[in-house]
Amino acid sequence: MTKKDLLEVSKIPADKIQVIYEGPTADFKYLKSDSNRLQGDALEADEVRRFREKYNLPEKFVLAIGGVGERRNLIRIKEACRDYNLVIAGQTLPWLGIDELELLYASAEALLYCSLYEGFGIPILDAFACGLPVITSNVSAMPEIGGEAVIYVDPYKAEDIKEKLDMVMGDKKLRDSLMRKGFRRVKQFSWEKAAEETIRVYRRLME
Repeated sequence: MTKKDLLEVSKIPADKIQVIYEGPTADFKYLKSDSNRLQGDALEADEVRRFREKYNLPEKFVLAIGGVGERRNLIRIKEACRDYNLVIAGQTLPWLGIDELELLYASAEALLYCSLYEGFGIPILDAFACGLPVITSNVSAMPEIGGEAVIYVDPYKAEDIKEKLDMVMGDKKLRDSLMRKGFRRVKQFSWEKAAEETIRVYRRLME
């Protein structure tokens, strides 16, 4: 998506632009109770319980990500979540450090990331790594990052967001399927891969 934006505002030829994808925030883990479906290190349920108690979080909630301005689409997200507990990072909850961020994702039932615009979308990858189902926008960079591992919505229609949220929250098999797909999808993105691709670009420039 950033490449498309750059082409629209500059005269840089397309073949001179190299897209390098970012990775998730950190090597996040998921709840141990899900370890029969996923591979890798897992969080203990007690860790997540203590985190919920520390921030007085409900046992079940939908997670959204705050931000400056209208880009994160929080008005429509709040409308769509009127039947659910909604926790907004950076708004109803303070911004957290990396050590607690994975606990936040692991505590939630779904990530509702219905932004109107994103240059990339790291929270999608973070949710994947934590085994959290993702509902995101069908515009901007989100489809490029989410692939087939997410549920897409029209971010300009609160009713579409609500309909898809109801579908995910009411269907455990769907949530499990999204969890497995997300865990596979996030493995395609890493900072090591980003670094290697960046090095190759510099090497070509030096030739």
